[in-house]
This record gives sequence, structure tokens and C-alpha cells, in this order.
Amino acid sequence: MKISSKGRYGLRAMLELSRKNGIDVTSAKSISEEQGIPMAYLERILYALHQAGLVESVRGPGGGYKLRKLPSEISIGDILRALEGPIVISKCLLKNECNRINDCIARVLLKRLSNKFEQVLDEVSLEDILGGKDE
Repeated sequence: MKISSKGRYGLRAMLELSRKNGIDVTSAKSISEEQGIPMAYLERILYALHQAGLVESVRGPGGGYKLRKLPSEISIGDILRALEGPIVISKCLLKNECNRINDCIARVLLKRLSNKFEQVLDEVSLEDILGGKDE
């Protein structure tokens, strides 16, 4: 799996919101400036994260975004799935992407690798990243 700029920027935006423990509202402008994310791109990312139920939008003066859950309850896998789609290391693991799905000898290995990769992403939370936890 290749993580696109959308995924990388989304992770950075979520980490910025996590610094407030998901409690305080942070403006998109502040996230854009702190993380160097173009504003128009950030707004699309925040919309996708909102649609996935990971962030909450707060309107009005002092409005912005905040996490819908605690940083410890949001995994890196949750964020990447919201922004990138299914987590697989090869497109051939997706339905309708392979015409040799029933007789591919590499499929078993690719599926196992993909499952382990997804497991690691689901085990690491925003809190882990903020705390510098590497295991």
C-alpha cells in the first residue's frame, strides 16, 4: 500500500487535533498553518474525516474541528481507511481487480502480508504516536 499525500496530510491534521486531546476546537486555518497543508486540500480531508465519524465540525465564531473520540480510541488504520479506502498491499486483493483470483499462488502470501499490515495500523493509536510509543 502506498500512502498518498491525502493520507499523510490527514494523519498530520489528526495529530494536530490530538494535541488538544480532542476536546478543544481547532480552526482549519490553524491546522493548515501549523502543518503546512494547503487550505483547500485540508478542507476536503476534514470533510472525509467528518463523514467517517472521526472529527466533529463546530460552526460559528471560534468554530473549527475536534476529535469525536479520544486520541487513544482512534487508530492510524481508522484514519487511512477513511482517506485511502481499503488497506491492502496489492490491488489484486480487492474484489473484481484480479482475473486469476481462484488460482493465484501469490494470493495467500499477499493476503497474509496485507492482514498483518492492517493489524499494525489498527494497533497504533493517535495517542501512541503523540507519546512517541514505537512498540
